[in-house]
Amino acid sequence: MGDIDEGRDAMGAQVTKRFSSFVLVWAGQLVSTLGSGMSSFGLVVWLFAETGAATPFALAALTGTLPAILFAPLAGSLADRRNRKAIVLVSDSLQAALTLCLLVIVSRGLLETWMVYVLTFASSTFQAFQEPAWTAAIPTIVPKDALGRANGLSSVSGSLASLLPPVMAGALYGTIGLGGLVAIDLASYAAALAGMLTTRIPRVPPSELGLKRPGILSEAVFGFRYMARVSGMLTLALYFACVNFALNFAFVLLGPMVMPFGGSVGYGAVQAVFGLGGVAGGIVAAVWGGPRTRRVPFTLAMFALSGLGVIVAGLRPSLWTVSAGLFAVMLGLQLGGAPLQMLFQTKIAPGAQGRTRSARSMVSMSLMPVAFLSAGPLADRVFGPALEAGGALSSSPLTAVVGVGAGRGEALIFVAGGALLLAATVVVSLSPKARRIESLPDLIDA
Repeated sequence: MGDIDEGRDAMGAQVTKRFSSFVLVWAGQLVSTLGSGMSSFGLVVWLFAETGAATPFALAALTGTLPAILFAPLAGSLADRRNRKAIVLVSDSLQAALTLCLLVIVSRGLLETWMVYVLTFASSTFQAFQEPAWTAAIPTIVPKDALGRANGLSSVSGSLASLLPPVMAGALYGTIGLGGLVAIDLASYAAALAGMLTTRIPRVPPSELGLKRPGILSEAVFGFRYMARVSGMLTLALYFACVNFALNFAFVLLGPMVMPFGGSVGYGAVQAVFGLGGVAGGIVAAVWGGPRTRRVPFTLAMFALSGLGVIVAGLRPSLWTVSAGLFAVMLGLQLGGAPLQMLFQTKIAPGAQGRTRSARSMVSMSLMPVAFLSAGPLADRVFGPALEAGGALSSSPLTAVVGVGAGRGEALIFVAGGALLLAATVVVSLSPKARRIESLPDLIDA
């Protein structure tokens, strides 16, 4: 019995050590994410002050999304075939160099609107390679029984990026300006690099299921082929495409919707509440670990809550109403996303995590450019003018839902986005294919 107890103690110590390694990297990435969030908030305020329109926000969001779609096959292949730790380190280093360039541009007063699009595209390109490498590395660092908590912590970091930067940046913007926020962002990369340098990430051989010879096209096809063989994954990826379209169709207009009545301070406040909802959901997921069965139905229920929150956020030009809706949106996304992420991590072989994740990303993000390209013009040229005082819709029943005035065209698009999300959730909940992934065997070791 003593030998058994000692073996259990040793195993427990190993599990704790592996989870501690993850926490170390997670903490470094969190500090970097907070710094980036502060500079991003400053750029949003600067962009609205320069243009006063919704379309530039949509264009910035588009340039921030395209790299994840365009470079997904290459990024996924590298994540499975190359050193994941090296990929994360190089990506973070390039992000830091780009932030330094932005700091020089801002400090010399040379920043122009078109530069925001170029810088956003470049930054998102580096992120497109960093994210699949880090996500694929998590199941190799964290024990299977701790994946739920690890995914919860990952959700918390994303939520804190919405909660804290707007508050901090809003308080500091008037004092240190955009240049000061960018300088803080640059300094924060030191934490990300330090955490990654001190952590060992095991290398795993890539899975070669049906792959005849390596190549970008072959690797891209591999990811889709593997995803198609995992029952239910393609259905869920298509559902995520609808979810991403609905959410981004609305949220790209959050600033133009809120700032006409709340200003930059109000915009920061509602973003902070948005992040608070995510933190709450992430903490619950980290402590609880999520449901052990019926994860897909649970996720769908939580995403339905998010859809209702999007609708509520657009109902009235009130910071309280918007905040309540945004809190529900992020709470639902975080609670619903963590258990589903664990399903993907456990039902896919470790050597295929990067490529299948990239394939899922390509499918789930495929409609986001359509959302960005349509939302801005619809707000600026159609619904915005129509819901101004004296506009074509100013006397319609729609005014009882969203009101009349500046930003209410964007609010109507919020309501439409929430309705689309609810409709997609109802449709996929009626499909038995979406639940089949839960019946598959786990493919990772404890």
